[in-house]
Amino acid sequence: MNFQVELVLFVDENSNRKINLISDNFNFNFINSKNNSNTNFNYFDLLLKPSKKNILNKIFPIRIEVEKVLKLKQRLHPEAIHHFEYLNTASASVGNEGNFIWSNHDHVSKRFLIIYKQRMKQGIRRKYFQLWFRYFCLKLSEYWVAKNCRIVLTVSDIETEDYKVQIPKANFKLLPWSWAEEFPIIEEKKWFDKDKLTMLHLGSLNSIVPYSSLYFILKKVFPLINPDKLERISLYIVGANDIGTCSKTIKKLSSNYKNVHITGYVQDLDSYFFKSDIQLVGLQFATGLRTRIVESLARGLPVLSTREGSKGLYGLKNNENIILADTAQDFANKIEKVIEYPEKLKRISTKGLELYHERYSRKIHSGELSNLLRKHIP
Repeated sequence: MNFQVELVLFVDENSNRKINLISDNFNFNFINSKNNSNTNFNYFDLLLKPSKKNILNKIFPIRIEVEKVLKLKQRLHPEAIHHFEYLNTASASVGNEGNFIWSNHDHVSKRFLIIYKQRMKQGIRRKYFQLWFRYFCLKLSEYWVAKNCRIVLTVSDIETEDYKVQIPKANFKLLPWSWAEEFPIIEEKKWFDKDKLTMLHLGSLNSIVPYSSLYFILKKVFPLINPDKLERISLYIVGANDIGTCSKTIKKLSSNYKNVHITGYVQDLDSYFFKSDIQLVGLQFATGLRTRIVESLARGLPVLSTREGSKGLYGLKNNENIILADTAQDFANKIEKVIEYPEKLKRISTKGLELYHERYSRKIHSGELSNLLRKHIP
């Protein structure tokens, strides 16, 4: 699209994760951040000083640093477009004027309640007042940010429609994920190698969204699979597995199966996409791992997902370009069917890749984004 791009990345100074970014197309600006955590969230302070700025700074501590950088960039480049990836950084736009775009990955306040309910199942509880006060602050933040941005990009039909009802005067536009590495695996792929179904699950074990998916698969689905078929399965769980309650639970569940392999964090996922036959998404709610479905479509890797876990992504057709299941028993049955009829893997792979290039690809979305910018950015 011929833009000069600068990526400003706020990195937790206490993080030991390596970030490898190499590109000739844009500049990188790494900023060590001290304020990524809101562990000192003071509810009574907000009640005493309920200003817009105070609420945003308290609920998103990183906002103070982001706003400083934003103001600097606006002085240097007053006509520039400023794109924010998450609500916490997008909050820096509030109180300022400019060409702001917020890329929204989930309905933030709704996701907050979903995750809290999942944590309650683990026995992790938050004080009732604090829960609902924070939820109210998140809804206010969504409203202020969306109203202050020229465009809010959403990744699925669900968020688009929900937000249009919640904030009718904001400019929400559906632009689902595309993927940078658009090279399919199917040309050289040997499906069902050595008469085994190699399955892939992606996501940090300590994050509640992938944890919930894995818990469903290991606790509820695997026990329903015929033991003979279970012997013909290999499951690779790829993602950070730092010490924590969620991680411990998944490790304990996986220890019951010799064919479940926890790899830990992997920087380059290409080899796992190539050697896997199918990716699993076991979510019971519509948030989170849907981006992984799009990534699999781009690679030509078939996906078996719960219907709820894929909700909002357009173009998906069960047993044509994706395999969908409604219950744990249905999920187990679908795994057994793939083992019985592995030839369907290549067909679903081909159709999934076709869907990606027709509806999700960089080429398609760059044209749509270009039209949105011409229309909404002066």
